[in-house]
Amino acid sequence: MLYKALTKLGFWRAEADHGLFYKEENGKLVILAIHIDDCLMTGGSVKLNMRVKVKINEKYKLTDLGPANWLLRIKINCNLAEHMVTLSQHAYIESILT
Repeated sequence: MLYKALTKLGFWRAEADHGLFYKEENGKLVILAIHIDDCLMTGGSVKLNMRVKVKINEKYKLTDLGPANWLLRIKINCNLAEHMVTLSQHAYIESILT
C-alpha cells in the first residue's frame, strides 16, 4: 500500500533495502527511510522535501517531529556549518553495560 503510494509520487524502491525509497527531481534527490510506522527523510532541497511531505500527508496522516535527533537508538548530530553528520550509539552502549 505504501509502496504503491510512493511509486505514484515518483519514488523508486532501493533493491538492497526495501525500506529505502528515493526520488530525483530537477537534479535534487529525496531519500525516505521507512521503519514500521516511522520515516526519516533527507534531501538536497528544502522546497522539494516540503512538497513531498505535503503529498504524502494527503494520503497518510503525518506527524513532523522536526530534525532527527535519534533513530533506532542512534544519536544523530548535524553540523550544517561544517557539512558533517555524526552518528553515535553511546547511550545504547551505556544501557547495555549498566
